[in-house]
Amino acid sequence: MKSLKAVCIAFILFLSPGQTFGVEAYTVDFQGVTDENLLQLMHAASQLIILQNSPPTTNVGLRRRAESDLNNIVKVLHSQAFYNAKITINYDFQKNPVVITINVDKGPRYPIEEFLILPDPKSNGSFSYSSISLQEIDVCIGQPAYTETIISAENKLEELMNDYGYPYASVTDREVIADQESKAISVVIFISSGPKVQFGRTSISGNCCVRDRFFRKKISWKSGQTYSPCLVQQTQNELELSNLFTSVSIVLPDEPPEEDGEVPITIQVNESKPRSIGFGINYETNRGPGFGGNWEHRNLTGIGDKFTAKGDIWYDKQFGRMSYIVPDWGRKKQKLIWSADYLREIDVGYHEKSYSFGATVARPVNCYLQFAYGLLYQHLINTDIHEKKRHQRQKTDDETFNLFKSPVSFFWNHSNSILDPTSGYRLKLRSTPSYNFTGKQVYYDTNLMSASYYHPFDGCHRFVLAGQVTLGLIFGPQKDLIPRSELFDAGTDKLLRGYKYKTVSPLDNEFKPTGGRSMMIYSLEYRYRQSQDIGWVLFWDFGNVYANRLPELNKKILHSVGLGFRYFTPVGPIRLDLAFPLDRRRHVDKSEYQAYLSFGQAF
Repeated sequence: MKSLKAVCIAFILFLSPGQTFGVEAYTVDFQGVTDENLLQLMHAASQLIILQNSPPTTNVGLRRRAESDLNNIVKVLHSQAFYNAKITINYDFQKNPVVITINVDKGPRYPIEEFLILPDPKSNGSFSYSSISLQEIDVCIGQPAYTETIISAENKLEELMNDYGYPYASVTDREVIADQESKAISVVIFISSGPKVQFGRTSISGNCCVRDRFFRKKISWKSGQTYSPCLVQQTQNELELSNLFTSVSIVLPDEPPEEDGEVPITIQVNESKPRSIGFGINYETNRGPGFGGNWEHRNLTGIGDKFTAKGDIWYDKQFGRMSYIVPDWGRKKQKLIWSADYLREIDVGYHEKSYSFGATVARPVNCYLQFAYGLLYQHLINTDIHEKKRHQRQKTDDETFNLFKSPVSFFWNHSNSILDPTSGYRLKLRSTPSYNFTGKQVYYDTNLMSASYYHPFDGCHRFVLAGQVTLGLIFGPQKDLIPRSELFDAGTDKLLRGYKYKTVSPLDNEFKPTGGRSMMIYSLEYRYRQSQDIGWVLFWDFGNVYANRLPELNKKILHSVGLGFRYFTPVGPIRLDLAFPLDRRRHVDKSEYQAYLSFGQAF
């Protein structure tokens, strides 16, 4: 019995020399592959590489693992258009760790010799596929027959059929034939077009508080129009941008109709909560902390109309606004905005109190240009006014104005973000003709223009150079007939940072600002995004405000520099700027710096 057992053991060892011993570790070496991308694909598909930290317990198991890799490696080579590759595997069990060498003879890369699009013989359809050119699906005869190219062509073919009005079109089969004599590939794609359909009746599901009337204004197609995925996407974007829904999907019936014709469309939505409330805090060195809050209802009467009440409170400034926005007023994407404002502000050069009520119509001209115009009534009271002509004598009597205004604005936005732009450019123009119809009748026109440019230095937009120029002009009568609070004063968190708040303008003998009729201010920022959440800014502001109708370029230019910190949130950056005036004015700029805390980039 013992001799029989010994004979069996010897027989097994004879048939599998060196294979019954355990494997502690192994290495894998791919020979014949110099392309780094191809090597990475092989590593990603190889079980030898993936499971290298968990070696088999026997040499037999290691052989099986290696041989199971052959199909995976062949698929990788086929995906890269190598259809005549030869692969051999060598083992060196004498070494520790065991060395596995995979020899790859790729052979030539096969080009596409023929690419045919044929109708599925099992399906009905009248579409002529000969009208589709290979260029439309990004296929070129003679290019390598990558698997990715073939699959991408199939996806583009289905998208193209969607554009032609065949939303049920699908690729049903594929034949890839490798001719080993010509060393080339022939591809045949079989596709079922399904029926050509038109938009039919549209139904809404999932809505509770949002009325169907709102959806009808957002739908981009008309009943009977040929189906277009572009129109479906436009409608979905419009609904998502309304912020009334947590999800929006536009679906067709699962089963196609038996013949060409209209199909019903269903818009499925989940409504979000329409009300929100928020609070915030601002800080400036010369003013101290400020508090703000807002309340918003985004669906007041069920048609996506929005009512907002907001307020900001500082020690020397109080501001409140109520607004009501009617979407799609008169035409699609056009908004009617009713607003009522209250402002009380104590500034160094004047005190202001105003009440205003108006309506504005805003609409996009195209995807870059926004246009707005409106009418506004403002009751304005100015007191404690400093004027240069009166030298050190302050005007203690109130100046009251009843103004009709008709502001017009253009906003050309070719940047990649509103709150945190890193590339592109912007142009803002605003003209506000104003007429005082009580007391001494006065007409004047306030004009503001700002142009911004953003230049990234790398593909990730971590380093960005941003620049802006702001030009202000007031046309009309002599300066002392224009309300003091309507004149220009710089020295804010956006215009000439670092100087005392709203004191950059011509000064009187008491070194108090008297306001200007023109201004020209420049800003340069070098922005560095250190991480996903943190960023830094170096900035340089320079310019001035002038008493004349046009900027006096021979007058002194004020400069300031500073350092900014940015904390990036999902909705935009929180901004903290520390600015230092380089041309401090005696008796005015007593502080060596100004600090600003706000939301969004400075421009």
